[in-house]
Amino acid sequence: MKRLLGMGLALGLMTPVTSCGMYTNVPAQIHVKSVLPASITVNYKEPAVGAKATYEAAISDAVLTLAGEPGSIGATFYSVNVTFTDGTTQKDGNPVAAAGLTKQAIDMSLRVESSVFREDPRKDELSDKNWEDGKLIIGTGQMSLGAFVNREVLDYGFKSTSNVVTALITLSGYDDARFPTSLTVNLPIVFTGHRQ
Repeated sequence: MKRLLGMGLALGLMTPVTSCGMYTNVPAQIHVKSVLPASITVNYKEPAVGAKATYEAAISDAVLTLAGEPGSIGATFYSVNVTFTDGTTQKDGNPVAAAGLTKQAIDMSLRVESSVFREDPRKDELSDKNWEDGKLIIGTGQMSLGAFVNREVLDYGFKSTSNVVTALITLSGYDDARFPTSLTVNLPIVFTGHRQ
């Protein structure tokens, strides 16, 4: 009986948050809107004569953009874990880790604001298109992914026979209702130019 009363109380407290009003998606519904460009390119320059053991590399950047579903509460991601795979899979379907590349664990803060409906959809129109386009304010957040190409990755690409390694980037955090949330992005890193 006490258990039923406790469940009833919890459901009663959550009803105003989840059933109506501006926020209808609890826990947060966050998705990857884009990764632009779709990969990071590491271009190794031709070394000077007699400098085979050293190299210079130009690294392009990619920007990850996250967005909330309409009505979703906001979320803050506090950590990112990066593992590198060589593009092959094991018998169980799991990716094979790229030999020589260690996992990265980085503390960070990426905020994705709530996605809400405007009180007056005709107010503060976003464009000169139909006023329906202005009904939503979509919460977004962005982060640069180029920082995950560290010295270890540069050395791997310079010596590897493979032209690509994939970074599996997992962001973890909590939404505004304190539910844990996470998502994973696959980012190809392409190696071009002179290599050993």
